[in-house]
Amino acid sequence: MLIPLTDDENLVIPDLAVRIDPSADNGCSKLCWAVSVLLTTTSKHRLRVTGSKVRPDQLLAIRRQIALLVGADG
Repeated sequence: MLIPLTDDENLVIPDLAVRIDPSADNGCSKLCWAVSVLLTTTSKHRLRVTGSKVRPDQLLAIRRQIALLVGADG
């Protein structure tokens, strides 16, 4: 599953997106958003390992948003 990143705030639903501030760890050069409502899939053959990553608290927030979207939030 993939959660796209965007800098277009018109695509952002605040309760279903996580703010990603630029940092050396995440590789973002400007403020962007992980837009959980735009969840998609792709072939694992298209994936590539990079040095970029989100913080654990951001990943947890994204996972919670996905659970809410698919009705698995308990």
